[in-house]
Amino acid sequence: MNDREQGYPEAALLSTSSIRPVPYPDESVETIAVFASPAARPQVLCGRAKWTISAPNSTQRLPSWLLPSVKALVGILNLPPGWNSHSAKRIAPQNAITALGLLARLLDFQAVPPTVVPRAQGNLQLEWHTAQLDIEIYIDSPDSVRFFAGDVTNGPIAEGSLSGREEELRAWLKQLPSD
Repeated sequence: MNDREQGYPEAALLSTSSIRPVPYPDESVETIAVFASPAARPQVLCGRAKWTISAPNSTQRLPSWLLPSVKALVGILNLPPGWNSHSAKRIAPQNAITALGLLARLLDFQAVPPTVVPRAQGNLQLEWHTAQLDIEIYIDSPDSVRFFAGDVTNGPIAEGSLSGREEELRAWLKQLPSD
């Protein structure tokens, strides 16, 4: 039985309405913490906002990839313009929200979190690399998501727009080791 059949609500937990910035008065504060406890909703505190992840049941277990992914995404959202010492743009918050929604739809409960990579145009990349697999998701905007997946030992690859191909990418992601 897979995680979705057991009723883990990753998709509901990470719906756009469940993740929202809440004003936070101290703009000088960098990312402080990512925490979760059975009695409270998980929260990420960052310089300009406190991102709250609302869960329908505050005692539910969270996917193993969730908090590391949120922490990494908040970290890149805090990058200033020119973060690459050239003319890099700030990372667009809607790209981070798109990334979380994708992870909720594509990853199993115990999946390994991706490495989150900022890109100079204000977009981002999610990637997983093992001795056998290379998987990358490029989020150029909420409406423009591409992917690459390849088996470095046997050669098969898949790449292109993610539109209509989420199950194909999910099959590639299932080949990754669990956390």
